[in-house]
Amino acid sequence: MKKILLILNCLLLLTSCGKEFAEDDNLSMIRTNYDGNELKTNGYYYTIFEGRLDNFSFFYKNGVYLDVGGSKNNFQDASNYITNFFLIERSHQNIKDGWGIFKIQGDNIGYERWKATELGRKAYTRTGKILNDTTFIVTTSFRAGDGFSKEIKKINETYYFKKFSPKPDSLNIYVR
Repeated sequence: MKKILLILNCLLLLTSCGKEFAEDDNLSMIRTNYDGNELKTNGYYYTIFEGRLDNFSFFYKNGVYLDVGGSKNNFQDASNYITNFFLIERSHQNIKDGWGIFKIQGDNIGYERWKATELGRKAYTRTGKILNDTTFIVTTSFRAGDGFSKEIKKINETYYFKKFSPKPDSLNIYVR
């Protein structure tokens, strides 16, 4: 029994030491203000997955992007989730996960955000096409690094707009 406890303690120590040395990726995109009208910014975007509203995302006029995640059955539940996310569950300004930057050029959209992993927060980029000011399709996801893309995945996710007020602000300590 003592050997098992000793092994478990060693594993716990090794696991926690590795996290201290994990490094977060830098975002490869540069934040610029968004003054276009290709997409509405007075609410959130969501996908539909297995009949549920999913992946709630905010785009801000200052070029900041925020993915708050989530999966809900209806818009009232989604509204409650988003409100709780910002007001109760955590102080969104001080947690790096989900924050990022977006760019729109013509009908192309790209956004990059941090996602927590065991090796630090990695920056993932998604790209796609804008269909109209309330709908876009994401077709590719990848990580940029060392001058090339990795973990490239072809996807097909349609995002729809939902007006939401009051929209949480985009102030945070990570995206400047």
